[in-house]
Amino acid sequence: MTLRELLLEKGLQDLKVINENADLERVVSTVESTETPDIVDYVSKNTLLLTTAMAFKDNQEEMCKLIRGLDEMPCAGLAIKIGRFIDELDSQVIETANQLGFPLIQIPMYQTLGEVYHHVLACVWDNENDNLIYALNVQKSFYNLILQGASVGKLVNSLGMILKKPIFLFSLFGELLGSSNASKKEEKMMELLFRNMMKELGETGVTRTFLNESSFNHTISVYSIQAASYNTHYLAVVEQEKKMNEVSGFVLEQILLIFGIHFYKNFYRSYNEIQMRAHFLRMLINREQKDRKPVQQIFMEGKNYGMKISSYYQIIIGKLPAMEGKTFQSSRFMRREEQYILIYEWLQYQIEGKYPKNLLVLPDMEEWSYVILIQNSQEVIEEKLVQIHDCLKEVMNMEIIFAYGNSVTEAENIDGSYWKAKSSFSSGESKEEFPYIWQYKPQNILELLKTTSDRVQIRDVCIQTLKCLAYPQDEMNMELRKTLKAYLECHCSIVATANKLFVHRNTIRYRIKKCQEILDNDLTDSDYCFQIQLSLLFTER
Repeated sequence: MTLRELLLEKGLQDLKVINENADLERVVSTVESTETPDIVDYVSKNTLLLTTAMAFKDNQEEMCKLIRGLDEMPCAGLAIKIGRFIDELDSQVIETANQLGFPLIQIPMYQTLGEVYHHVLACVWDNENDNLIYALNVQKSFYNLILQGASVGKLVNSLGMILKKPIFLFSLFGELLGSSNASKKEEKMMELLFRNMMKELGETGVTRTFLNESSFNHTISVYSIQAASYNTHYLAVVEQEKKMNEVSGFVLEQILLIFGIHFYKNFYRSYNEIQMRAHFLRMLINREQKDRKPVQQIFMEGKNYGMKISSYYQIIIGKLPAMEGKTFQSSRFMRREEQYILIYEWLQYQIEGKYPKNLLVLPDMEEWSYVILIQNSQEVIEEKLVQIHDCLKEVMNMEIIFAYGNSVTEAENIDGSYWKAKSSFSSGESKEEFPYIWQYKPQNILELLKTTSDRVQIRDVCIQTLKCLAYPQDEMNMELRKTLKAYLECHCSIVATANKLFVHRNTIRYRIKKCQEILDNDLTDSDYCFQIQLSLLFTER
C-alpha cells in the first residue's frame, strides 16, 4: 500500500506529514523501529522507519546523510517522534527531504513507537492478505480462460480490464500481437517505441522500466514472458503514475505465469504442426524412385499447407550454421530446439503472411534449416531475406544463410531444385553485397561428372586410359600431358597447338607421336579423344 493510503488508516490519522514536497505515493511493504544511526545497511526496501532521532539530537546534519541513504534504497519514509529528544527539525533536514521528495512524518507525543509500529504492521499485513486473495482470484479466472482455449487477444483484453491501463503484448521479434485500452495511434507509436527498447531488454525476466518522454511522458513497464526456457514474448504496461502500484504488480506476477502456460501450450501445438510439415517436405524432396509419391498425392497433401499448381517452382534454403552437427531432440526440448521453433513461426509470419498463396515455408529439422518454396515466377524476395537476416542477427544474435536452387516448371522436379540449393552452399556464387545469400551456379556436363562420388573407380579408369600421363611425376611426362591436353582443345590441329604453347610445330609433332606410343593408340577416333579429355579433366590437381 502507499504511504498516503496508510496515513488514512484508523489509529494512524494523527501522524502528520512534515515536509510539503513529500512523495506520499511511495510503497510501504514493512515497518522497522530503530535508534541506530547507520541503519541504511540493515533496513529493507520500501520500509517505513520509526525513530525518536535520539542519535541525532546534538547533530541533525548527520540526519541529512541518513535521509539521502534511505532515499537511494528507496525507503518509504522516516517517522520521527518529535519532542522526545528533538524539539523540532532543523531547516536543512526539511530542505534535504524536500529536494528528494522523501517523506518525513511526525509521531504525536501521546503515541508510543510500539503502538504506531503495530498499527502500521497490521495495516500492511491486512493489505497484503487482500492483495494475495485478489491476485489468486485473478489467476484462477485467467487459468479458466486458458482451459477454455481463449485467444491471446481475449487474455490481453481481460488483463486491461483488470488493471485499467493500456496493455501491449509483443512477440520476441517486436511484432504487436494484441493491446487493450489503446487507440490505433497509440498502438503504432508503442510498436515503434518498443522496437527501440528491444536492444535494452535482457533475458533475465526482470522488469525493465523506461520513460517515454516524447509522447505521453508516462512510464512503460516491460515484463518478459517465458514459455519453456526462453523469453518468447514481452508485456508492456503504460503507467499514468511514476510506478505501478503494489496490487497491479502482484496481480501481474500471476498473470505472467498464466501467459507463460498459454505460450508453452502453443509451443507444443506448433511443434506438432511442424512435424506434419516436415513429413510433407520429405515427400516433396524424396529422390528414391521406389518411394516417390504420385504428383496427385503430393498436391492433395500440399494444399493443406498452401501448395498450388503452377508452371514455376523454386526452392530457397535458409540454414542456421550455429546448429550444424547437432541432433534435434524431439523427445526433450532444449534451448536450441525452442529457438528453432520460434524462428520457424516467425518466418511463417514474415513470408507466408506477406506473400500469401505464392510462398510456402517448410521445416527441415534434421538439417536445422528452413525450406522456402516459391510458386510464382514474379516473386522476388531478396529484400525480405535481407530483412530476416538482419533482424535475426539483432534479436537472437544468430546467423542465417540462404541458398537458391534452380527454377523448375513441374512439381515432380521440385526435389531437383532442393538438392541444387543444398549444393549452392558449397558450389554456388554468393552475392557481393549480401555474402549470406548464395545463388545457384549451373554446371556443364563435365563439372557434373567431376562430382561423381566413387573417386577410387574414377582414378583406376583414368590410369588405365592415360597410363603414365595420368599422374606424371617427371618433367618430360608433364610436358607431354600438357601438350596432349592443348592438342585436343585445339581440335587436333598442330598449328593451333604450336601457337597456343609458343612451341615449334615439329616439337608438337614429336610430342604427340610420343603420346600415341605411350597410349598405344592414335588420336584419330573422336570418341577415344573425348575419353582422353575426360580422363585429363578428372586427373587435374
